[in-house]
Amino acid sequence: MRGQMIQLTKSADTMLHQKHLILLLILTIFCSTLLAQDPCATYFPFKEKTVLGYSYFDKKGKLTSKSVHTVDQVTSRGDGSISATIEIQNQDKKGKEVSSASYEVNCVNNSLQMNITEVMAPNMKASLENLEIDISGDTFELPANLKNGQELPDIHTEIKAGTNGVTIITMAIDHTNRLVEGKEKVSTEAGTFDCIKISYDVGLNMLISKNYRIISWYSENLGLVKQETYNKRGQLESKTELSGLKRVK
Repeated sequence: MRGQMIQLTKSADTMLHQKHLILLLILTIFCSTLLAQDPCATYFPFKEKTVLGYSYFDKKGKLTSKSVHTVDQVTSRGDGSISATIEIQNQDKKGKEVSSASYEVNCVNNSLQMNITEVMAPNMKASLENLEIDISGDTFELPANLKNGQELPDIHTEIKAGTNGVTIITMAIDHTNRLVEGKEKVSTEAGTFDCIKISYDVGLNMLISKNYRIISWYSENLGLVKQETYNKRGQLESKTELSGLKRVK
């Protein structure tokens, strides 16, 4: 009887040890899976204190203005998504501050999401400054791991801008024919970057309708490196380039 009790105790210890090993194995696999996945390896630097400087040029290549974007606060959520608050300082061509604001960028399901106004041409954004803005419709979205020839969903947005509760401007913006055109190296004042090239059409409907062709170059974990805006005749209207970069290790 005593020998049987000892055998039972040893069996219980063995079973407990096996359970611990199984649990350890499950935890190891789970942690390895989490480490292997980068839930927000997308086209934006989700690291606090990263600074991006941009220069804006007219159709003749003349510098018209600048802006400095600083990643102020990054928040990770329980569902794996990330939110970043960006402080932006708008400057004239000499670098003197003319206005400041903030905006939010999100990474959800490994896809970059932001307000459509943040991808507008500078002159279009300037027309909305100091106005109360109400935006409805689709969010600008850019998935990670883009491939050559990949078609991206259209974006439709409606914007109402005014002051003291009175709407002054109503516009509809459509981003269509969004196409990934492949990978290219792009050199700017800030350096040389491996980029994904994306082209799309923009239709702006206000009092009059305007149509543009946009070509953008994005770099992983960095964001927009270069953007060119063309009119319906295929003539360059404006250009944006990354001109300064301060990374955080």
